[in-house]
Amino acid sequence: MLDAIRLIVQGHAGAAPSEEARDTLNELHANSDSFIVDAQRRWQELINPLPRDDAARMPLGYYELSFEILDVLPAPSLVELRRRLDAAKQIRHTGWGPFVSLHREPFEPQPFEGLIETWLGAPDDGRPLRTPAHCDFWRAHPDGRLFLQRGYDEDESEGVQAGSCIDVTLPIWRVGEAMLCVARFARSFDENPTFVVRCHYTGLQNRILTSIGHRRVMFDNYVCNDREATVETRAAATEIDDNLAEVLHPMLVPLYERFTFFELPMQIVIEETERLRQGRF
Repeated sequence: MLDAIRLIVQGHAGAAPSEEARDTLNELHANSDSFIVDAQRRWQELINPLPRDDAARMPLGYYELSFEILDVLPAPSLVELRRRLDAAKQIRHTGWGPFVSLHREPFEPQPFEGLIETWLGAPDDGRPLRTPAHCDFWRAHPDGRLFLQRGYDEDESEGVQAGSCIDVTLPIWRVGEAMLCVARFARSFDENPTFVVRCHYTGLQNRILTSIGHRRVMFDNYVCNDREATVETRAAATEIDDNLAEVLHPMLVPLYERFTFFELPMQIVIEETERLRQGRF
């Protein structure tokens, strides 16, 4: 995290971040960073007993999505927090959405240190699908903070060498779906709260931006030289509902341009968020 490239942008299409917005985000970092660091520490504790090559270690890289709902009263209990999150997850846009839990031990959400915690990486011989992209770790805090860590779908795609690429559409889908879910979750705290989104990517170095399945035409080898990158934004719940593409595009542009200056077209974000909303995955 300390070596990450921090890029702060607003959740408004084409708008440069104001000094006030930057100051607000910086003030939030102290609170959200401690939450993220604690989550990272806890994940390390969970994976320490695992073999070095275990899928749950996400050895080729992973991404973290963290959210903080601003200026709301905390949920009164963990029971109520889980109820609100479960309600937000009722709408599904893909087969493996954000904050997944399986309905059996040890994969069900558990109370831990005053939070709700789920780890899908626990060893289990009876589980057919145990890959880095399905060994999620996530946490939810009563005050409206959320953390999700997941391996890359690309690293288990058929015909693709693990660790070699990032699909040009997947960051749009994964971040967009999580934003839609958190917008619903946020409205269980208040009518239209604002929340901060932070996306941290690791294991990027030497990956190529490509189109798995060839839905998008990619003419050049867009290669990332950075090991890690972090992008973030803030938006109100209604902005996510009404203008998801306009919020996503400026946030993700700095990530994509790390792949040999790739310019993320707004039209791709518009088209992919529409497919996402329709569940056309």
